[in-house]
Amino acid sequence: MRAIRTLGACAVALALCGVGAGAAAAEEYPLTGLPELGRCVKVALGTGKFIRSNCIGVDKDGFDGEWEWKPGPAEHGTLKLHLAGPKVETVGGEKISCSNAFLTGEYLNGKELKVTNTVLQGCLNVTPNKSCFSNPLAPGTIESSQELVGTIGFIPNPKNPSNPFVGADLKANPESLPLLAFSCGEQLGAEAVALEGSVIGKITKANKMLASNGMNYSAIKEKKGHQNPEAFEGGVKDTITETVTPASNPLAKTSEQAALLGGGELANGEAIEFKAKQH
Repeated sequence: MRAIRTLGACAVALALCGVGAGAAAAEEYPLTGLPELGRCVKVALGTGKFIRSNCIGVDKDGFDGEWEWKPGPAEHGTLKLHLAGPKVETVGGEKISCSNAFLTGEYLNGKELKVTNTVLQGCLNVTPNKSCFSNPLAPGTIESSQELVGTIGFIPNPKNPSNPFVGADLKANPESLPLLAFSCGEQLGAEAVALEGSVIGKITKANKMLASNGMNYSAIKEKKGHQNPEAFEGGVKDTITETVTPASNPLAKTSEQAALLGGGELANGEAIEFKAKQH
């Protein structure tokens, strides 16, 4: 996750700016190297570096274009992610399924985003057919205000290795805490479940300025519980571990590698581009 491929001219600075999206001007976000999230802004003809409205295609003579790239969000860098039918499946075949997941947060700079609220609905531990919840008075609903931070990076494209996809890796902040913690079962005998580690999802569309994009989470075909992908290109392995602790016997805690599956809409407060190439 921490080793991210940098491409040529965009690698002006590797420092990340942690200023909140709503409070800072675009110029406060330094270039970070590809991939990078930001905006392609129209400028006076002859003063821009790019010739197209997605800031792909550098003017051969230098600055004769009318588009310029601005890393990070502007004034409305909020995000809302809706996943339809998400589920977590372990390598042993255990499955927790929900009808919907809603995550809200903001883009922080050219590389990072933050999730501040997570709500899952219609959640069920499938094999024993038991509801999952964060509040026993609301079975099937899981709510969490645990802060999650995301970093974007390149993920492999098996069909075209020279043109990788862009992904976002989510983990808890601080990283020592679970991504999500909840219970499944009857109130008195419920099992405590913790999803630990991190998970990488694929951004559906890159190199386009969009107010609505997509995010997909998938598993490796014919390999239950193995996330696809398990790491950024050149990065360390980043996957989910599902830890289950029975209320009746905490010493019987079990942990298994798991994968998150599901996809849906990534709605942005303003048009945002996930820039994956320069030319």
